Amino acid sequence: MPFSHRELNTESSRFYGRTLRKVIKLGRSALCVTLPKAWVDAVGIKENDYLVVRQSGDSLELSKVEQEEGVGPPVCIINVDACVEPYSITRVLIGAYIAGHETIWLQSKRPFTQKQIEEVNTITRKLIGVHVVDSSENIIIIQNLSNPIRPSMDSSIRRFHSLVAHMLDSAVSMLSSSNQDAIKHIMSISEECDRLYWLTVRQLIRAVSDPSVREALGIKSTLWLLGNRLVLLLLKRAVNLCESIALSVYEIFTSGCGIEKRIVDWCIDFCTTLKHTSQGAMDSLLSRDLLLANKVISQIDALVKEKIEIGEKLTSNSKSFRHYLFRIIHALKEIGLCYRQIAEVAINRSLEESGKFVTIECPLKDFD
Repeated sequence: MPFSHRELNTESSRFYGRTLRKVIKLGRSALCVTLPKAWVDAVGIKENDYLVVRQSGDSLELSKVEQEEGVGPPVCIINVDACVEPYSITRVLIGAYIAGHETIWLQSKRPFTQKQIEEVNTITRKLIGVHVVDSSENIIIIQNLSNPIRPSMDSSIRRFHSLVAHMLDSAVSMLSSSNQDAIKHIMSISEECDRLYWLTVRQLIRAVSDPSVREALGIKSTLWLLGNRLVLLLLKRAVNLCESIALSVYEIFTSGCGIEKRIVDWCIDFCTTLKHTSQGAMDSLLSRDLLLANKVISQIDALVKEKIEIGEKLTSNSKSFRHYLFRIIHALKEIGLCYRQIAEVAINRSLEESGKFVTIECPLKDFD
């Protein structure tokens, strides 16, 4: 029996038990079709449910997943319309990345503005392993392809410290070289530190719930998760302090003034000593060397007490840009205290097991 064109509309009419559906383009390359309402109601399909798709020749068979077994990985869907505050899309994307989501959808009821697209593109370039795999006028699909167990945690921490030391050296060197272009190099290192920080925190969060990831990353104890998180925060703070030093030096020189040679010499001397003690703090952490960690703490205490007092006296006698100089001295002091706390983590870590300094024993039960 023939059917009229009206009866064969693409939304509701049936042709020998089949429902016609028009293929719709989603994004740049994805194609999709809507599900028949009668089937959705009969089977009980809801938003966020998973369907199993089986291919048989030229045909596809859909069925609802009744159990969690076999369900695909969760998708993090970000409601862009709710991100109304400045840089909120950036912060939500970073948060979703750190939380461990592999697939992230940004979705809006309206077409994305050019500013929103630029914000998404800017932050995805800064997240290691993240790529935009598809997009349309109101959907952007992001996939994370990074290996959760590479690099190892010790390698990341060692690399992070190396970047901090390079930033500090470059920032203090600006005092004597007056090279204003160095600020761009320092800020590029800061961006690399951000990328590394977000990646390592993501790894730590993954390791909390996955013992195999913990083992692969070289994290020998659950207590190390807390210690490593603190170390990363301290290194991130040291990065911000290095930025503060560089910006203060830049503002002094762009105003057309210089810094007295005695203050420059003091800063270089302080930086040289600080680089040596900070390396000691990192070595004590990675090797769990209690004696070295204790030595580093004493050295930093002496450094802060003696040299900071001298620096503050020199600065107080300076006639120009005193507040910038005080900011530089304060930043150097705080960087030292960051590494002091890292040495304290090293001491704590060295006492988790029996060794030269302590013996860990489990008392026998009393069987009276």
